[in-house]
Amino acid sequence: MSDKINFHKLRRPDSCEHELNAIHISSQAFTSQPDPAAATTELVRSLRKHCTKNQSFNTADNFLFYFWMTLLNAQRIIPIEHPWHEALIVAVDDLRRAGGPLVDNHTENLWGNLPGLSMLILDFWADFPDTTPEEIEDCKRWNSFVSGLVARGCRWWIVYGYYEIREALETASHDKPTSFDPATVFECKLWVATQWLIRCGGMLFQDATKSLESYTAQEVGSVGPGALCKDLPAFSIQRWHFRLSQLMELADRKSTTRLKDRAAHEVVMSQSSLSHVDQAIAAMHKWRSSADAESQSSDDKDSSGTP
Repeated sequence: MSDKINFHKLRRPDSCEHELNAIHISSQAFTSQPDPAAATTELVRSLRKHCTKNQSFNTADNFLFYFWMTLLNAQRIIPIEHPWHEALIVAVDDLRRAGGPLVDNHTENLWGNLPGLSMLILDFWADFPDTTPEEIEDCKRWNSFVSGLVARGCRWWIVYGYYEIREALETASHDKPTSFDPATVFECKLWVATQWLIRCGGMLFQDATKSLESYTAQEVGSVGPGALCKDLPAFSIQRWHFRLSQLMELADRKSTTRLKDRAAHEVVMSQSSLSHVDQAIAAMHKWRSSADAESQSSDDKDSSGTP
């Protein structure tokens, strides 16, 4: 496989045996196989075999913690466009779908729940300050990774998409004190928000079209809208259209009025950001059109009496 990534860069002077094993298993799977699909299969096989052979539930559980750490840290060294980025997403989803116990005869933790990963994802998400070029790239890669998992069915992490979209499209100002260029920080947040819309727009649209009675008060409160649309329901088609209008304005103006340079001019968006905005707009239109087509088909069946 070309453009191999050196997983051993993740080793630390104080790495424990579990962490070293996790790095070795990951590296071996991806460097010994001819393509990403084969590497994914090998990684899943080796990981399950390693956990099973431990026999001890606690030992396997501790190892899995360090494997998840290795997986999340790997996002810092694997570019989004590299085939291993998507391959790791597929590997995690394959582990979830295969299911079964972490260790034979122990049903406390099941692969289907990806035990321990949610806690680490929260820790990683909370740690991103987005103030240096490296941190900005880390933030993009991490959100691409998690949104990829959500798109494949790990629905419980979609809340991070709501947070990121709210920050980029529903918040009044992004001109916060920072040691790094605020325009670059904003473009990072915009890229992250549009990545969530591109990958998970279908789920977000489904949420928007459900009755509010479908959600608990806690769910509604946790993903409330930002200041720019604070009066809109948390789950609503109106909020969906507000986000779309924000993106269309950015695409049309090719700049943002929410940031000013030192001469009080609007900050012009980069071509890369505008391209990602266009992709998100297209995705949002696609999900809306698909839903309209399904609704029309259902209405036609009802009117014709077709079962």
